[in-house]
Amino acid sequence: MTQQFLSTNNKVTRRQLMAAGAAGSIGGLAKNVAAAPNGKVISGLGSGPAKHVVLLYLHGGAATQDMYDMKPQGPSTSRSEFGVISTSTPGTHVCEHLPLMSKWMHKSAVIRSVSHQSGCHNSVPAFSGHEGLVPNQLVEDINHPPSMGSIVEYFHQNKPEHRGRSVLPTYFCLPHHLGWGENWRRPGIYSGWLGKQFDPLCSEPVAFYEKGAVLKDWQNIPTTMGHPQLTNEKAVSDRLNQRWDLRQALDRGLGRSIDDESGVAKFDRRHQQAFGLLTTNQVRDAFDLAGESSKTRDLYGPSLFGNSCLVARRLLQAGMQFVNVFWDNYSVRPGSYDYGWDTHGYNFEVLRERNLPGLDRAVHALLTDLERHGLLQETLLLITSDFGRTPNINAKSGRDHWTHCYSNLLFGAGIQGGSEYGASDQNAAYVKSNPVHPRDVCATVLKAMGISENTMVYDRLDRPQPVALSGKPIDRILSGS
Repeated sequence: MTQQFLSTNNKVTRRQLMAAGAAGSIGGLAKNVAAAPNGKVISGLGSGPAKHVVLLYLHGGAATQDMYDMKPQGPSTSRSEFGVISTSTPGTHVCEHLPLMSKWMHKSAVIRSVSHQSGCHNSVPAFSGHEGLVPNQLVEDINHPPSMGSIVEYFHQNKPEHRGRSVLPTYFCLPHHLGWGENWRRPGIYSGWLGKQFDPLCSEPVAFYEKGAVLKDWQNIPTTMGHPQLTNEKAVSDRLNQRWDLRQALDRGLGRSIDDESGVAKFDRRHQQAFGLLTTNQVRDAFDLAGESSKTRDLYGPSLFGNSCLVARRLLQAGMQFVNVFWDNYSVRPGSYDYGWDTHGYNFEVLRERNLPGLDRAVHALLTDLERHGLLQETLLLITSDFGRTPNINAKSGRDHWTHCYSNLLFGAGIQGGSEYGASDQNAAYVKSNPVHPRDVCATVLKAMGISENTMVYDRLDRPQPVALSGKPIDRILSGS
């Protein structure tokens, strides 16, 4: 198959980098120099069945053997405490605590054989397919491959009809950037070597616990309530002004005229445009849930994750193409810390009392709502996590980190409903058949959106890179393949 090539046209020399470093203010240089691509070829974003993607990320490492890869006949040292129930797909079973999701399995594909080798809550594989262990997993890195959402944003901004115009950004993260609850920015969701102008826009959360909530131990932490909101306008303006000051210092260090259309200038111009567009009714109104009926609000529930899923649907209607929704770690008030899906202890208590009912309700609500608004046939929903959890149950009734086998779940556009791919062994410990790498999942999502895995983009060193990092789409779960 003929490869398609695109370029970010990053022509910053080593000498320029050194000169800028000597001038100071160099910490964000490489993050800001990426210019718009030269547009050799802009391939078919939007030509696939999926016009939109919603990625639900269960940060911490979800125990999928307690969710939708149940092993009721497995050894007592590893099998789940939960029972299994039938689903709308004959022969497919899920956990008893996912009764609402069970009704949608005929529109789903279950991948039971995902694995990689990058542990320690590395969020990079799920969003980009990149497996390499990241030296510092608490910061974004310009050397990382771009996330799927950034690739979609790249194609969107550089469609021929969009070049040189103010274009509504199409990549968003809810209810915050990844790592918000731990007071840092985890990598994975960003544009990496593609260029900062293709980073996602992120909301900020209004997060709280219900009045009277009792905090005894971390397994008793109640569900985090709240909703996402747009970033404070003044704060955004201040950050844009800071970027402008940095750009001026940078240009002086490089010996450039401030009026040159540099990569930094293009970056700032695009973010100025993005901010202006975010303040328009189209996007601002997506965060105003007051206009939703009480029936719809009740469907999602009052949780931060549920309301973020509701805003995700509204953002799709406002024109967004790729939306991440995070179930992150939260520290809502002193003495409380919700570890999300990182269930080293009290695995079954946390899943039974909080996580599974919350996920079940939110996914059912989102699928119901998308279908009601005529969006499900053009929206792909992916549920994934950092990795899986150990087959054996530890002394704290928990499961520890495990990268060797876990499951992903997909619904909606481009998906062969009622399909399964791969299998785990009797302990849900290792892949039994048809191994899948996260980059294959990424390639599958991109193909559903009409982006071939053979499409190449150029990194900031002008090296051609495949959009899916050599991942192969799983054609057996794709409709029409």
